[in-house]
Amino acid sequence: MDAFKHIAGGQWYVPNVSGSKSNTVWTQNPTGGEMIVADCSSKATPLATQRANAQLITFAPEMFLILEDIAQRGFDDQAQDNVKHLMRRMRHA
Repeated sequence: MDAFKHIAGGQWYVPNVSGSKSNTVWTQNPTGGEMIVADCSSKATPLATQRANAQLITFAPEMFLILEDIAQRGFDDQAQDNVKHLMRRMRHA
């Protein structure tokens, strides 16, 4: 069974706004508008941590594709480049 076959399509993002929307991961709904992927709000977690968790989740689809590629082809030069590129993007998120 493909556990990830139901992943919401499109790029995942956290809006660059303040308030509860900055703790929520969104994507474009294929039929129009936006839809929530994950809500990282929690009264037990500091706001900065909620935002960091939401940012990390936005990278999940890309991480999955990179891991899937490594599993199929091995950790070749292209895979190493993909991992380095992702790490640079994550550091600057």
